[in-house]
Amino acid sequence: MRMKYEELERQIEEITPNLSDEGRMLVGLFMPFCRGLYQANLKLQAEITRLREENKGLTDQLAKNSRNSSLPPSGDNNRPVKKPSSTEGSKRRAGGQPGYMGQGGKLKDNPDTIIPMTLGDCPECGQDLRTVALDELIRKQIEDIPPISSVQV
Repeated sequence: MRMKYEELERQIEEITPNLSDEGRMLVGLFMPFCRGLYQANLKLQAEITRLREENKGLTDQLAKNSRNSSLPPSGDNNRPVKKPSSTEGSKRRAGGQPGYMGQGGKLKDNPDTIIPMTLGDCPECGQDLRTVALDELIRKQIEDIPPISSVQV
């Protein structure tokens, strides 16, 4: 059974006259100390109650978002960033896939000029490469944009 401080203080005052000199001296020393602790405890309890109310208000404020209040979606704090649905779940990387040759630029059958490019000697070992069989023949084409001319009307 818990006793209130005021009731405890009243009981101590009732028994104090029946105590010895040392007992009354101890009660005289410790009662102001106990009153100070009781007052500090009351202040701390009031502060705890105030802080709990403030914490609840701030927690409720943080819990608001565009789904449960009138806030616009742009006002949501810490909203998760969604991936675009096109890349979500895709197992392939973006761009051309391995093994796909692609279309590329189409080579013309009859170019204006043909410039054969051949190697004479290997730049590393100095061997004559004109006598070595080709591994691969690569054709490249450069297409120039025709010069822009203004048309007078």
